[in-house]
Amino acid sequence: MIRLRQIALVATDLEPSRPTLQHRQIAEVYYVNPGVSEFGLHNALLLVGDQFIEVVIPR
Repeated sequence: MIRLRQIALVATDLEPSRPTLQHRQIAEVYYVNPGVSEFGLHNALLLVGDQFIEVVIPR
């Protein structure tokens, strides 16, 4: 059996993406990892059950 743990989406801006996902009741923002800035990114992890959707934005 294959199990997905995380899906990553790439966006140009986090703020328009976050309310869209929350409005559709997909998920709430669970965690923002400041460590990804080392790679020139900004992100938000949204928890869906026991899995994640990650929105990643290049800075």
